[in-house]
Amino acid sequence: MGLEFAAWHLWLIAALAALLLELLAGGELFFLALAAGLAVGGLVAGFTGFSLTVQIITAAVVDMALTPLVIRRVRRRRERVRYAVAGEGGEAGRICTVIVRNGRAVIHLRHDALPVRFEDGSIPPADSRVRVLRIEGITAIVAPAD
Repeated sequence: MGLEFAAWHLWLIAALAALLLELLAGGELFFLALAAGLAVGGLVAGFTGFSLTVQIITAAVVDMALTPLVIRRVRRRRERVRYAVAGEGGEAGRICTVIVRNGRAVIHLRHDALPVRFEDGSIPPADSRVRVLRIEGITAIVAPAD
């Protein structure tokens, strides 16, 4: 009743270690691709009963093929997600409700509370609906939404 240890166990441990390194490295993708190559190449060769030399060669070849593919695919997905900050122009035309916070009229725009005023410099009343025209500094310049 001893503990049986097969070669594929080493590949599974190596893949899990690479995943742990990926988490610790902050998502640089290299270790994720390495883990995918180890898991696919080494585990498949280990399950089929090939010698350790064949397993290492198989894992290396699969790793060299998978690493660029995994990195390219994940980076392409990351590039599709666009992040912006207030003031880049994407907020023009948005409809917001004016609230009063600490005695100042503000609107919530992209998780930020921005001071708000009309183009003529007057302050919109609380609970009024306004359309964002542009951002000047940290102030949202608005017009009535009606």
